[in-house]
Amino acid sequence: MNKIVTVGLLSAALSACVGPVGTGSSSSDTVSSDNVQPSSSSVTTVSSSSAPVSSSSSSTASSQPSFNGNAIAGKATFGTNCAVCHSDTDNDGYFGGSGDSAKIGSVDPDDLGSPAMSAAYDGGSINALAAFIGAEMAPSNCGEQCINDTAAYIWSLRDGKEGESAVAVSCANPGAIHYGKRTLHVLTSYEYGNSLQQLFGAPLPADYSSIGKVGLDVEVARLPNHSSTALAETRLNSYYDNATEITDWAMSTPGALPFACDDAVSCATDFITEFAYVAYRRALTDEEQAEITDIFTGAADVDSGLKWALTTVLMSPNFLYRSELGTQVSELLANPVVAPGTDFDFAGTPQIETDVEIQAYQNTHLRGYSWTGDDLIAITAIATARSDGGAPVLSIGRGYNAPENPIAVIDVRVGVERTYYVPITEAYSNEPPVGIFNDVTRAGGHSEGGSVTITRLAYGKLGVAEAVEDDVEKLMAADQSAYALDPYEYASALSFALTGSGPSKSLLDAAVAGELVDESDREQHIDALIDSDMGKAHVERLAGKWFRTDGLMSKTRNDSEFTNDVRRSMMQEIREIYKHVFYNGDFPSMYEGDFTFLDSTLASFYGITGGGSSNGDFRYVDTTGQLRGGVIASGAYMAYNAHMDYTSPIQRSAHFRQDVLCQAIPLPVNLEDSAEREAAAQTVQARVEAGDITTADYYDIQTNIPGSSCASCHNAIINPLFGMDDFDNVGRLRSRVNGDTVQSGLKFNDNNIALPEGDSNLPISQVNQGSYLYSYNVVGTLSGAQADAAKESGDGLRFFGAKDLGRVIVENDVPGIGACLIEKSTRFALGWTLGKEFLEESENGYYGISDAQEAELACIQDELESAYAGSKSPRDVLKALVMSDAFRFRK
Repeated sequence: MNKIVTVGLLSAALSACVGPVGTGSSSSDTVSSDNVQPSSSSVTTVSSSSAPVSSSSSSTASSQPSFNGNAIAGKATFGTNCAVCHSDTDNDGYFGGSGDSAKIGSVDPDDLGSPAMSAAYDGGSINALAAFIGAEMAPSNCGEQCINDTAAYIWSLRDGKEGESAVAVSCANPGAIHYGKRTLHVLTSYEYGNSLQQLFGAPLPADYSSIGKVGLDVEVARLPNHSSTALAETRLNSYYDNATEITDWAMSTPGALPFACDDAVSCATDFITEFAYVAYRRALTDEEQAEITDIFTGAADVDSGLKWALTTVLMSPNFLYRSELGTQVSELLANPVVAPGTDFDFAGTPQIETDVEIQAYQNTHLRGYSWTGDDLIAITAIATARSDGGAPVLSIGRGYNAPENPIAVIDVRVGVERTYYVPITEAYSNEPPVGIFNDVTRAGGHSEGGSVTITRLAYGKLGVAEAVEDDVEKLMAADQSAYALDPYEYASALSFALTGSGPSKSLLDAAVAGELVDESDREQHIDALIDSDMGKAHVERLAGKWFRTDGLMSKTRNDSEFTNDVRRSMMQEIREIYKHVFYNGDFPSMYEGDFTFLDSTLASFYGITGGGSSNGDFRYVDTTGQLRGGVIASGAYMAYNAHMDYTSPIQRSAHFRQDVLCQAIPLPVNLEDSAEREAAAQTVQARVEAGDITTADYYDIQTNIPGSSCASCHNAIINPLFGMDDFDNVGRLRSRVNGDTVQSGLKFNDNNIALPEGDSNLPISQVNQGSYLYSYNVVGTLSGAQADAAKESGDGLRFFGAKDLGRVIVENDVPGIGACLIEKSTRFALGWTLGKEFLEESENGYYGISDAQEAELACIQDELESAYAGSKSPRDVLKALVMSDAFRFRK
């Protein structure tokens, strides 16, 4: 066999089927009036902005306004106008099948676009479907919007499964409570680093999300995911090293800890309520509080106790794991969560005094109250230090000289406001009164100073601490054997989903106070998390992981202009684009590509105007009329999907299907070479020796051989997308000559390596003459047979270049756009998917989806699809997810 496939790097996606690739020279991104794209089947016009606008005999290549149909409204219009003949009574997404035997006009939404469907229907787009319905089917009372809505509904039912036996799982009880999955996650590196920072009042001394500090994360579906990951010894050792390093830093850095530490008992109390509470993301149990108190009181000194306590908490599973297991609904109803610090409460309204100042050796008296023996005093106070540095002491007692008839003694914290509770268990008349005395002598010696400010003094009848007002109605309506996140877990789940961090103390306090129960209050907290700095960083992070572009720093290219600054700016460009559509709506616009975000570094590298005035200063740039813009036609996407000296059209094509349309491409199972494939390899070798072959042709000739195992993917799935190869291997647009996109041909160098050093200005036919996206309506696994059938029938979306591909999929409302947003958002927020079609191999078995779960998750999917259909906003999709019953209720 000719060893042509060894001369270059192989595609990461389909390495057994590919060889080396090439690149072309660069140019600026501006399209001049002669830079149009002719083809045998299209007529090209030039707009006033000098942008090429191609029209074609195919409906999908014409320039049309954005489709405005609403699938949710269309379901209703379909039921009103169409269901008599085309009803889907068995809810399988197939109209007129065996379950609908009384109906006529069988329609499979997955056959739309095939000429076999109807002689009067010749298009493969949602626009063409709407035109057909309007011309042939719609009653007179169904106007343009009604027609578009109906078309959108039918188009949305495509699931990639053809025929009446392709039963789609549907939501059987949309009005009921639905349940998500119970999970227990080891924190990912990002969650770990953010949660650590949440505990301290000063910036951490190092990045504890870095590989060097915590190791590599496990990824599922190319997103960090530890829902099925156990703590290995190596990672545990890293946690211990980090804990000891952070402890030493915290104890030596002013302002790092959220409390002072003067004596063992008070330090233990503050540590429990101010630090461990946030670290464990819940109130500590009595046993846990006792253990931490023992650490402090058993140590030789306060510093030793603090050091042991810090290390213990930072190594605790309560910190290192993110729990979304919940409490059984019946148990949560019987024993609702009580906020910490409410072991004591008042029955009715107590008497209240505010801003009471007690200097050394002075007192105040509680008058006008008759003590019943079942009473409570609550003192919220803060102290200043005595002249010897010690803290003052409050003596509470009966009479005008409280220390003579003591009831309780309080060591008041210096510089820290705290509430102290004093139960009164004996009955007293109101004369002589109960007094509070600033007993400096009792504190030791006759030091001066040491005043106490009581900001709130309350006394009255002792009551019973009330539990948080939970959503009793919803809990009663739920399956009593199911699980619900308690208020602490609910706050924690929200914070991790929306910011990639454990919750703040204020969010925990709000949750246990019942503020997540009321829908309006909960939405305000959710919006605050999304709009926070950490929320924005989390949104950006999803984009970088989703499109893999955060990995660009690991890519090496033989181009001196492709500097680290350029790569970092390219990575941030993707993050800025997604952040823009997230916070401003219109998710599909990031594929249409009429805008981007640039700093001065990228503007210079791309050769276009606009953007910020310096490196890192990203500004919105309108790219209408240019061939660059959006996620796909970006430097990061193109440079990431490339090799050292040349592009990788196979990676670009495969990753487009995987990351934009959420299509899974099965790997070939038979890689035996054939005589035809060897002949193709010899042909390619001869052309590389001559230097007259483009990168796209190099790949196409070797991989798309009829009957070969490679062709099962390359015939209609991969190679027809080679029209995206209008960018070089560092993300610059290729040069254009006489309206054609061109590159330098691949040619062997002295080391038998194929490099773009051959013939100049070779036209790339796949770009210039147009390419096709087949099986555009599939979501989930895409088989070669499906794609081959679509190609054979001519059911494809034609495009010219990467940016035009983005325009075409948006114009045709390709279902994978919204489906992929929902899939990625759910996985990133929760660690699990909503559909079996998206399961990875590692998720089979226990971590997969049962039949019962599949039906529940279908209901959640419907809710998220409805949110997306209404606004096309990623923010609305994410909010719908975390506001749903399934976010709190689990099975």
